[in-house]
Amino acid sequence: MAGTWFDGGFQRAREVKESQDSGNYEFGNNEKSRFWVSVDDERKIIFLDDFSWKVDRGGFESDLIPLLYNEYKVDLNTHPDSWKNCIYITADPSQPSVPAERGFRKVYMGAMTILDVTPFKDKETGEMKVVPRKKLLVAVPSALSVLEAKLSKKGNLQGWQFSVARHEKRSPRVGNDFESEKQFSVEELRKEYGDMNLDPLGFTAEEALKFYQELLAPLPYEQQQKLFTGNNPKDGWDFKGRQSRSAGTAPVGASSGGDDGTEDVITY
Repeated sequence: MAGTWFDGGFQRAREVKESQDSGNYEFGNNEKSRFWVSVDDERKIIFLDDFSWKVDRGGFESDLIPLLYNEYKVDLNTHPDSWKNCIYITADPSQPSVPAERGFRKVYMGAMTILDVTPFKDKETGEMKVVPRKKLLVAVPSALSVLEAKLSKKGNLQGWQFSVARHEKRSPRVGNDFESEKQFSVEELRKEYGDMNLDPLGFTAEEALKFYQELLAPLPYEQQQKLFTGNNPKDGWDFKGRQSRSAGTAPVGASSGGDDGTEDVITY
């Protein structure tokens, strides 16, 4: 069928799916691109950021990674299982915000980029395989403190592969148990996963800052208004009244902590 606009056969369909299913097309500030771990599950990740990046913040130098900011989680569908139907809106204190006007809760987060290389069993062949996916790891401070302890021992987490587990529902969504396995150099990562977009691997600090500024840019106020018009979005961080859906969430009336997201109830 060479030279035609069509192809045929299930095998060819699987080949195309595998070649396209690298995760590149879906990477962004959205639910599908965010890394998370199921309770009692284990995943393998490789950190792509250089944790030694420094940037100037008005006269003094500070670390870039994790990139720290506040965000709103807006559920676009009120069905309890519609976790994919949500968006994240970065909070900019210098600009008006529709979620803030509606009383939505903002949470303090830290972002970094990882490569998810968790092996899985192919249902058709029965063989174990890996389809690497670039993901955005966005963690609350309780999870960041675990990673900071790992960083203090390693000096830099770039290129390190970790096994990540989450032991209970109240644990951070990105996991609470990180065990180092091996380290790759930048060159080894490019050789192993060179057919993927591995940004910001190999970036300078200034390039990485621009990368995250564009990726996590606050949604313009007009677009936020359009999002809320004709919809009935819910606050994705508000757990009040939802404890009956699953065990381990906060009881009604329990303290939800401050805006820094440090409480253990928030598992995202």
